[in-house]
Amino acid sequence: RIFRALRLITRIEVMKNLVSALLSVVPKMLSIAALLLLVFYIFAVMFTSLFKKLNDEPDIIEYDYFGSIWDSLFTCFQFMTLDDWNPIAREVFVEYSWAWVPFIAFIVISGFIVVNLVIAVLCDAVSALHGDPDNGDGGEFLDEVWEEEDHIADMTGMDSGSVEGDGGSLSKKDHSRRPSLDSDDPIKSTVFLINNDRMVIKRKVDVMESQIEELTRLQNQTKNVLQFLTVHVKEAKERQARCS
Repeated sequence: RIFRALRLITRIEVMKNLVSALLSVVPKMLSIAALLLLVFYIFAVMFTSLFKKLNDEPDIIEYDYFGSIWDSLFTCFQFMTLDDWNPIAREVFVEYSWAWVPFIAFIVISGFIVVNLVIAVLCDAVSALHGDPDNGDGGEFLDEVWEEEDHIADMTGMDSGSVEGDGGSLSKKDHSRRPSLDSDDPIKSTVFLINNDRMVIKRKVDVMESQIEELTRLQNQTKNVLQFLTVHVKEAKERQARCS
């Protein structure tokens, strides 16, 4: 019954989007997990073959860290999490002073590089939910703004001429003058987006006003037709009453 609490995920939009974003990166996560398993296996075999003889000297190491491949895998996991790994390394250093080379190599690869890959993939998925301009989605947002502007311009019957705004004269189809959010001047791009939004809103208002005018005209026509039909129905009733 405790799993019924998971129903909240489908009812809260933010949580639903977050879970969808996490599920969308499952293939990437599986690839990273496969890479991590490969690194674990390589170093576990290496550690077992290099340091297995330490088990014959109990005075050097306290536990059997590298007695078998499974012991080495568990020790590698402890190294990756950086959980009290230095006492193990120092016990091995007593017998093998060069042991710091494979230990540090494994920690850098697994604990820093691979784990940071996982964090990068998760951060990319979460930032994609908010359309963060820094992750490359800003260009798609800008294209959507321009498409909306072109659509409204078509609805209002405007040609491809220029539209005067606070940001200058902008052609509806002039894609060459549309700045990118990757430009060297983010402030200019932001100001342009604001001005462009103002023009889009103004055009939407113009469309709504034209639609209201059209509805008013249709309402007046309907009213006139109803008045005409009412007069004819009344005359028809009067003629029928005289005939009867």
